[in-house]
Amino acid sequence: MSAEHHPLSLEARSWRGRQDGKPTNNLAGLNQYGGRRISSDQIPTLIAALEGMLRQGLSRQQMLRDLKDKHNMPLSRTTLFRWLDRLQLGTPRKPVHTDQQVGEAVLTVLNDDILHRWGVQRVAYKVQMSQGVTDAKRQYVRDFMRTHAPYEVLSRTPGQKKIHKTSLWSIGIAEEWSGDGFEKLGRESFHPHCTSGRPKVQEVRATFLFHLPTNINGLEGVPLRLVVDRGSETIQVGALARALRSQFAPNIEPDVLPPFLQVKSVYNITIERSWRGLFEDELEAIAVAWDAGVRAGIYRPHRRDESYTARWVWARTVQLKLDQYMFEKNNMKIRQQKRSHLPCGHSPDQMWFHPHEYNLDNCLVPVPDYILDQLIELYTPVGLFEFVPPHVGEFLEGVYSRFGRPILNIHSAWNVYQRMLTEVPADIWEDE
Repeated sequence: MSAEHHPLSLEARSWRGRQDGKPTNNLAGLNQYGGRRISSDQIPTLIAALEGMLRQGLSRQQMLRDLKDKHNMPLSRTTLFRWLDRLQLGTPRKPVHTDQQVGEAVLTVLNDDILHRWGVQRVAYKVQMSQGVTDAKRQYVRDFMRTHAPYEVLSRTPGQKKIHKTSLWSIGIAEEWSGDGFEKLGRESFHPHCTSGRPKVQEVRATFLFHLPTNINGLEGVPLRLVVDRGSETIQVGALARALRSQFAPNIEPDVLPPFLQVKSVYNITIERSWRGLFEDELEAIAVAWDAGVRAGIYRPHRRDESYTARWVWARTVQLKLDQYMFEKNNMKIRQQKRSHLPCGHSPDQMWFHPHEYNLDNCLVPVPDYILDQLIELYTPVGLFEFVPPHVGEFLEGVYSRFGRPILNIHSAWNVYQRMLTEVPADIWEDE
């Protein structure tokens, strides 16, 4: 046998593997996904990741990207479709839930909307996020709501459109953060405070949201500019914003782009506009549920044991609702807008974590973690998030754990409060 026809020769190998006799550059016959099968111990992680992505409404391309970047599972598009079919994870195009199951999920969500404020888009998203029915079609949800609650759906039909004189634009994420504390939302010492980031009024990403002033922990930096209203409590915040940017972004001239800006409340629309949706969609229902318990005589504020127990239970109920609102707000897709100068049809989180895919810049000024930790410790008052004395909080935490840590929401909070109150001895408050 001659050398040029030897099975191991380069010429023979270049012609091997093709039935039509044409040469190939893929000598091994493998592609970029070869040798990367999902092992048995990775399957639970894959299932949880796919379920979470479907609830967030990510596209297939975004799923492949997140599986590769966050979970180190590089899959091909075909393999992803096979796993979705194998795990029977429903999508609107390939549903696995019956109409009855979708209707029951819609009723469960509508049961939480005691003020009848939620529209079709919000209900459909909550069905997808909280109920796990990822294959619910919006048209079916709309028809179901029109049949089940025609008056509420009709009352939400807009009668006229607002004309916006100008459109917003931004160079990228963290270019500007708007901050505000709105005491008008407060009921019984529950005062929400929030900071949000642009690029757009309709695309506000809730950076953090607590029922008391909070910090910038976990954000790994500060924005190019912080915008607040002209309240006296913002003076210290302005000094802090100027100091951080001058130290960690000294190349940006403060005269060209001020690190801190105070405007009238009517112009601080990025955050001011968010309060109405938060109050009408979530917090007002909590206020109604709280008032219902007070009127029913369940809670008597002059009794110290009842006052402390109610504060402890409802503080956690409010915080859980705010956490849910923030998660849904950040992962809910923004509707398509033809005249918008900024990306639409994607969730704020997708634009926040992958700005370059939407022609946005990452304007976040990096700040070391230890600096942020020191600032948090310095500016956080002692007992800021404690609604009851420490020894009372420890006792109530133990009672709550003994009951199995039941779910807290507007329907169950007063029941949990009454159950916990039966375990509270009369002398527990004497050590205060």
